[in-house]
Amino acid sequence: AGGWWSRTLTVRPADDAEGTYWIRARALVGDQEIEDVARVLVGRPAAPELTVQVEPAQVRLAPGEEGEVVVRLDSAARTAVAARVQLISPWHTWELVPEWDSGAEVPAGDSATVRFRVRVPPGSPDGQWWALVKVAAAGLLHYAEPVVLEVRS
Repeated sequence: AGGWWSRTLTVRPADDAEGTYWIRARALVGDQEIEDVARVLVGRPAAPELTVQVEPAQVRLAPGEEGEVVVRLDSAARTAVAARVQLISPWHTWELVPEWDSGAEVPAGDSATVRFRVRVPPGSPDGQWWALVKVAAAGLLHYAEPVVLEVRS
């Protein structure tokens, strides 16, 4: 209690290791896992570490209907990338996207998909609002172009 612990680690890349690596350190503190990430660049990266694509650009639904917003994360990193993905919208539309917060693990040099269900409760009024995908990963923050959420009877 009241103390601390430190450890020095040395990381040596292989000769053909050019790219971006995300080195993750995790510690269990009580019942909570704490993680910190350091990005290590070896040589010059060939592509952005993480790109985000969102489809569709508009979700148009009637009361009682369901749809989805699909987020694709593509990684050029040579290690897995952990990301927090959120679909943010104005407070009075929160019932349209009840599960707005998700995590994703993108494998090295691969992609991952996160799906957000959009559900319009019966009796919902007509209207049009924005929703924004926010992706946070190891100190990088990405906001995608807004998606239009539209309710039409």
